[in-house]
Amino acid sequence: MFSTPTVVGDLLVVSSCNGMIRALDKKTGELKWDYDIRKDGEQSQFHGDPLVTDELVIIGTAGKIGHVYAFDRSTGAVR
Repeated sequence: MFSTPTVVGDLLVVSSCNGMIRALDKKTGELKWDYDIRKDGEQSQFHGDPLVTDELVIIGTAGKIGHVYAFDRSTGAVR
């Protein structure tokens, strides 16, 4: 894992070198949403700590070409 889990309100966001990002309910551990960046081609892993705003979860990736992803904080939809 190349990032520190991030807690904001009732949301725990965890990303890892396996290409997955997950948002969990902090109290219950219930999965709110997840996303696998490996389905997007050259992306292989998340790299760095997620930045969480009122509306978004923003994080960078590693691979042949790094990208910055923005996810809707509530649904996990790619913005």
